[in-house]
Amino acid sequence: MDFGLSYYLYPYPVESLVLSALPWTLALIVPVMVIGFGVGNWVGARAAYYRGRVSNVALTIATYMTQAPYYWFALILMLVFGVTLGWFPLYGAYSSKWLRPVLSLPWILDAVWHYALPFLSLVSLAIGGWAIDMRALALYEMQSNYIEYCEHLGFAKRKLRRYVQKNAILPNFTWIPLSISSLVSQTLLVEVVFGYPGLGSLAFNAVFAQDYPLIEVTLIFSMLIVLIGNFICDVFYGVLDPRIGSGYVGGG
Repeated sequence: MDFGLSYYLYPYPVESLVLSALPWTLALIVPVMVIGFGVGNWVGARAAYYRGRVSNVALTIATYMTQAPYYWFALILMLVFGVTLGWFPLYGAYSSKWLRPVLSLPWILDAVWHYALPFLSLVSLAIGGWAIDMRALALYEMQSNYIEYCEHLGFAKRKLRRYVQKNAILPNFTWIPLSISSLVSQTLLVEVVFGYPGLGSLAFNAVFAQDYPLIEVTLIFSMLIVLIGNFICDVFYGVLDPRIGSGYVGGG
């Protein structure tokens, strides 16, 4: 795992540069995946069960959000909230008055302030995509025989909605491994848009500097994020669906 020295930031070792940039990238990928999946499925299930004007408006917004190019949406957020309104900073992960990250409340608040726009540009599109998928799966699940049987028994709507959501979320969960690879590529490009000091900005500068060792290591770590994320999803799928775990035990 010795990849030598960086051409772009000589004489720093390549692995130290990548390891210092990796937490910033994971700080975007992990919350976006968790919050986008949770909120998107919550919105999609309610849009399917409580159909009406609010559901149609939510579906329209989610459709536009999931079809919008993420880098374009990031530029729109930067233009509106950064340039026009001046509410958020346009570049970096923290202000230049700090030379390096420090564990203090002022620095944490400043880092969250810089984190807001990159996070919103990714999580908004993620929520839209998961909401559309969950709505379609929930509508299919609502036509099942057990839902009709529970309705005749007089089950409350809230209880029926929970049954629908729990059963419809399993097929949606299988899309997480496929979405991780796209989320990694989206995050790397959004980092370039906002100058966020993650693997994306590091790889962008390495390409223009023709820093081949640094390009190689950023690619390897991006692949590792996808592979480890897929492995974690496979483990959690066995927890969500006990039939998977019992099948492995029976097969052994």
